[in-house]
Amino acid sequence: RKVADGAFQDLAVTADGKAVFYRQDNVIRKLPLADREATEIRFNLAFAVDKREEWREMFDEFYRHWKYSYVEEDMHGYDWEAIRRRHEPLVEKIRQTEDFYMLVEEMLFELEASHTGVRLPSSGDGPGGRGAGPTMDPNATRFPGFEVEPDGRGVRITHVYRGGPADKAWLDLEEGDYLLAIGGTPVGPTENYWKLLTGLLNEYLTVTVANAPDAPRAQRRDLRIQTIPSLRNVKYEDWVTRNKEYVDSLSGGRIAYFHMRSMNQGTLDRLTQEIDENFYKQGMILDVRYNGGGNIDQQLMDVLLRRPYQYTWTRTGSPMWGRRPMQLIAGPQVMIENWRSNSNAEMVPHAFKHLGLGTLVGTPTNGAVVSARSQSLLDGGSVRIPAVRVVSYDPAQPHNFGFDLENYGVPPDLFVRSSPEDELRGVDRELQTAVEEALRLLASGAWQWIPGQQGGGSGF
Repeated sequence: RKVADGAFQDLAVTADGKAVFYRQDNVIRKLPLADREATEIRFNLAFAVDKREEWREMFDEFYRHWKYSYVEEDMHGYDWEAIRRRHEPLVEKIRQTEDFYMLVEEMLFELEASHTGVRLPSSGDGPGGRGAGPTMDPNATRFPGFEVEPDGRGVRITHVYRGGPADKAWLDLEEGDYLLAIGGTPVGPTENYWKLLTGLLNEYLTVTVANAPDAPRAQRRDLRIQTIPSLRNVKYEDWVTRNKEYVDSLSGGRIAYFHMRSMNQGTLDRLTQEIDENFYKQGMILDVRYNGGGNIDQQLMDVLLRRPYQYTWTRTGSPMWGRRPMQLIAGPQVMIENWRSNSNAEMVPHAFKHLGLGTLVGTPTNGAVVSARSQSLLDGGSVRIPAVRVVSYDPAQPHNFGFDLENYGVPPDLFVRSSPEDELRGVDRELQTAVEEALRLLASGAWQWIPGQQGGGSGF
């Protein structure tokens, strides 16, 4: 029978069966089953640790974890025992925990393996733990959501991030306005305004703006902005929106664009939603640049492999509403990759190319394709070890096992790389090429799926 609600870690029943001990919020509690009133168990324990001996044991643990858990038994051709012999004398020179983890990381650097690393033991005193401090960090910088630059007359607002703190209808802030003051302190072209955004009492900030740096007081506006601690998500969404607008402009609204930020369920859900929203468009560009990976390649391929087979509609409905399957990309598919596409964001371009789904544009991926897990060390730290190999499918090879994707780098069909000059001018040459390729495929009909043709008739 149910005796209590909630999550209970490390649950242990007493010998007489009358109570249970468990851990909750890093506190040990006792719950008598009769009255179900939990009490906190407090205790002190004094012990001594020989850190020198502990580091020796951890070094041996680290060596054995890699020797027996690393998926590449040949250690990529390196002599792991020789690497150990070369580094082990340095264990005696360790003076603090950080030294140990730096030493074993040096060993990892010699293996040319991705998805590796170490994590120091947590002190338990960080933000969010018990006894955490105030929510406002006195040294944190807050962001109002716009960019500025001096222009000789004053500090001009050059960009307002869409969806950011300053992008509110009631603020009426526009690019080209001038920033005159932050929190009542005047701001000039030669002054460091960042210090005025650090150490705020709360998230709200008053900025004074006008359409000219010398505007009279009556024309100046004091805007109360709710700042945020990071612009990362705001900048990302702004970048994605600009890419969508660019693709719409270049393709005449015929091609959709979607950037896969990560290979996780949230991104997959967002993709399927945007496929629904863009069902009337004639193709899609899938962008996996700057994607750190995840594990949704199978679910994603299930979506990208779908082919139309029927239509249904009512007397008064649109025929396009009844396309079956309803959720698919019915036109040409083009995928963009680059050297910052990692892990599962490399498995996906490889599958995309291998299955002939469309054209791959950009630069080769990073070549970091394995799956890893963590192993604990004696002091509570951990080491990350690649444990699952990823290889291609090749029916001409024994067991259909092809080549290892680790240290491979998936090559594009069309090699394109934006130059530093392109970056400075705001030109995305990779995206431009992807749109041109999608339009070429659309015009040629080579993307069209023809039932009965070998390989689905994709034309690739």
